[in-house]
Amino acid sequence: MNRRDFIKKSTLLSLMTANPKMMSSTLEDYVNSVDIEMMLNNKINTGNSPKSIVFSPDMKKAHINNLKDCSTWVFDAKNHSLEQTINYEKTLIKLYDKKEQYNSFEEKPVESCFSHEGQRLWTSLHNANGIIVQDTKGELLSLKKQTGTKKATLKNLLAGQKKIINLPFIKTGKTPKIIKLTPDGQRICVANWDSGTVSFIDSETGKNYGSINTGYAPRGIAFTNNSKIGFVANFFSHTISVFEVYTMKKIFDIKNVGKNPRHILIDKKGESMYVGFHGDGYIRQFDVEKKTIEDEVKIGGQIRTITATPNFKYLFADSYSRNEVVLINTKSMAVEQRIKSLYKPVGAAYNYKTKQLWVTNQGNATVSIFDVKEKQL
Repeated sequence: MNRRDFIKKSTLLSLMTANPKMMSSTLEDYVNSVDIEMMLNNKINTGNSPKSIVFSPDMKKAHINNLKDCSTWVFDAKNHSLEQTINYEKTLIKLYDKKEQYNSFEEKPVESCFSHEGQRLWTSLHNANGIIVQDTKGELLSLKKQTGTKKATLKNLLAGQKKIINLPFIKTGKTPKIIKLTPDGQRICVANWDSGTVSFIDSETGKNYGSINTGYAPRGIAFTNNSKIGFVANFFSHTISVFEVYTMKKIFDIKNVGKNPRHILIDKKGESMYVGFHGDGYIRQFDVEKKTIEDEVKIGGQIRTITATPNFKYLFADSYSRNEVVLINTKSMAVEQRIKSLYKPVGAAYNYKTKQLWVTNQGNATVSIFDVKEKQL
């Protein structure tokens, strides 16, 4: 028994001795309580600068976006083997940073989401001012309202085959990052970092219905269960904008929330919203209906992606500057465990079928795979 468990048990015994009436229920709750812990299972190599990861809805495939390689790699989620690579044809562009010019490429993949029960994979392209969509079953895909196409080379490593594919391209705003499907499956919402907007795309036709102004550098997006209301984290405005999805109207900004909100999750019940703050290192729990902060926990180390177990009993957070992955108990809003990843963890996704957490380490082109094991106390 570790020190944390010893303190927990000692506290419970003290409470039960002081109040015998709570003996049976408290002891039963304690015995039936379940803690989990992360243990490193594997480390796999990726392309240059793995930015994000998303599992297919059936949890069988892991899609990893390699930002600087302009590629997406597909792994088997169970045995961790590389099965497919998608290398996007590069378009050279000139960019400026602090008045200095440098070369880059349009087709840098940032984030992805699935629609159509996993058949369509949507991906934002950092410097292309737009998104692409791929048919994961290999069917030729053409959307009625697409803006154009982007070429890519698809390699099937299992079959030893290679082919050129044309992916539908839809213009959004400048520097699209987070891309999210509404729970009803009808809209793809895209946070455009440098435009300060959110774009609304029809998931069936690819039609861009337009965009709304949010705040400076929008990133994380989440929705209420009925798909009517959305939330977007404005990184440099230090606010969270609340908007109507289908009328495309910004309702208001939640202010005084913390420094540099980056990632947002809403639990399955639609009651609690969890926001990771890159600037001050907190994860804060909001009441979705009241739009108020209810609790918080200090993580530190520039929080990047946060993800959760399906029941939202636990959160996992990337602590970028500490090279850590942090496990949080949402009931107590307390840190349960810190474990070292590799250099600069950025993306994260939990696979509930394999009970493994995958974390992309952007600094050294790897993915850390952790077993998430339950332990009965």
